[in-house]
Amino acid sequence: MTDETDFIEYMQIQGTTELITKTELLAEVRSRGLQISERTLTFYATKGIIPKAARIGTRTGVYPRIVVELLSLALLNRQRNASIDATLQLIPLWKLIARGAISGDLDLAEIEYVARQHVTLPDANFVFPFMMKEILSYLSPRDSDAILWRLKNGESVRQTRSDSFEVTFLLGATDELGVARVIAWTQLKLPGFDDEFVVDDPQTIILGVPVGVSIQPQPGTAIQGASNTASAAPDRQEVDA
Repeated sequence: MTDETDFIEYMQIQGTTELITKTELLAEVRSRGLQISERTLTFYATKGIIPKAARIGTRTGVYPRIVVELLSLALLNRQRNASIDATLQLIPLWKLIARGAISGDLDLAEIEYVARQHVTLPDANFVFPFMMKEILSYLSPRDSDAILWRLKNGESVRQTRSDSFEVTFLLGATDELGVARVIAWTQLKLPGFDDEFVVDDPQTIILGVPVGVSIQPQPGTAIQGASNTASAAPDRQEVDA
């Protein structure tokens, strides 16, 4: 992808022609309590994490305003000890979720497919739920305060700001026998929290395992929808939106 088409794609994702200068970009990110220097900004642009600045009409060195969110993601990932490569793996997923958050239409099956196709690094999988929370926190639907969630079973749920909605994330890994098993899970609270999680639930996103590979629970765990169950669920990490 060329610098020009990359820039245009982010303009299309945000759905407006709003631009931001380098100075404004740095100030906006710093206002969120994140540390960023011009040198770091240039580094992220060189690595392809954010698009390079462009000249638009009489304005030079400008970015699509949505780059504020993308740059914030890179800095937050650094705080969480995620690598540059991990952030790069998440960019296609970030674009998909950002586009859906702004339009108010998110497809969990599509999100899981892109995640399982592009995200393979453990640190990328670890920060993915946080990334999704942050996108939904900052990028609200353009035309209403509701989001249409398309579930993996074909059903749809419309969530307003006062409604409860949960998305579960299962992280899998292949053991020495070549069997993909659940090794961790977390639930994104929007805003409610439910103690159960389900392997084949239409609101569950599976991470860390290629598309087409079924996932089994670890021995000694109970996960609804799995073929073998026992007594307890594995540890979880709560992520509140």
